[in-house]
Amino acid sequence: MDSPVDVVAEWLFYDDGVNVDGIGGPATFTWAIKFDPAQLADYDGASLTKIEIYNRTAATDELRIYEGTNAATLLHSQPLSGLAVEEWAEVNLTSPVLIDVTKQLWIGVYSTDGVNFPAAVSDYSGDPNGDLITTDGVVWEHINDLGVSGTWNLRGYVTTVAGATASIPMNKPADDYTNVGAKVAASGKPSSQKSWSCFYNGKKAIENLQYLTFIVHSTTKTMSLSQKFHLKKVFQASVISIQM
Repeated sequence: MDSPVDVVAEWLFYDDGVNVDGIGGPATFTWAIKFDPAQLADYDGASLTKIEIYNRTAATDELRIYEGTNAATLLHSQPLSGLAVEEWAEVNLTSPVLIDVTKQLWIGVYSTDGVNFPAAVSDYSGDPNGDLITTDGVVWEHINDLGVSGTWNLRGYVTTVAGATASIPMNKPADDYTNVGAKVAASGKPSSQKSWSCFYNGKKAIENLQYLTFIVHSTTKTMSLSQKFHLKKVFQASVISIQM
């Protein structure tokens, strides 16, 4: 009798959850994160089923999932459209991608809106697998080698999917990389994402809290605000306060 398959359910990422800038410059480019076989060993039999992205612009981008060295094989693509601007968004894959743990897994976004700096970054994590970019569709570089600091705000969710089968390789699209002379650059403008601090009346800090949602109602103005945000720590204090 076959042994039961361990259930996997985990986000894979390099960012710290806080958007600090957007990267662009070239009109067309693909930005990506990758995971090496050594990092995927625990996910044998699991599939990539959704991604999470910090979306900066209203343009339609294209999600692309690759495997192999230098993103050799395209396994999946789908449009990224209708996402809220300047917010994190979860996007379900239209079909799960079974992970081959013997090959690199790449999660990439193809953008043709480089003038508006669409690629979201957090502060650089120090891991070169989290800052990959190609401006010609052939050569992959690290933005931190190009004078731009950051780690892509892009994540993948892997989980066990019953009956999942290997994806059929797709033909790579004939992208139009018209980027002669264009340099990769940061916008230099802080994201409009709110920066929150939360202090809780407690004796012990709560570590690594991924999401909190606050509903703030003003008693002096006819307004309300619902803000979903990423938070790394909740610090000890005597009262609850929120800073915007």
